Amino acid sequence: GDDCIAWIGGDALSNLPQFAGRVRKLSSPFEIVGHLKADLRAVILDACVSGAAPGTIVHLTEHDLDRILPGLRSSHGGSLKEALDLARSLGRWPKSLDVFAVEIHPGSAPAEECSPELLIAGERLQAQLCAGLSQARDAPTA
Repeated sequence: GDDCIAWIGGDALSNLPQFAGRVRKLSSPFEIVGHLKADLRAVILDACVSGAAPGTIVHLTEHDLDRILPGLRSSHGGSLKEALDLARSLGRWPKSLDVFAVEIHPGSAPAEECSPELLIAGERLQAQLCAGLSQARDAPTA
């Protein structure tokens, strides 16, 4: 369904030479803890349901997380906010953090194909990330 948009984006980025070997595809928010490092920038790709139009790209920085993420839960168990709080308490907070989430259809079923407007948004996000991260040494995480 639509919630696979981050994995699709991660796959597309991992096929680009500048990101080869630097993208991690995770199935639970808590898996991110082991991949965060204090000397690297972390970029997280995700799906979200915030009430915006499907295909909207939401960009959150570490300064937005405490304000926006507390009540949001993942469809994969736990929440990104809880995972990031754990990383912070374990001293694994990255030097900077950006979350890029694509708004999905709220009722999208896992077995469905990803919606066309989300695939278009995913292409826009990929271009945005390539422009902003191609010079960086930091790995996006889907």
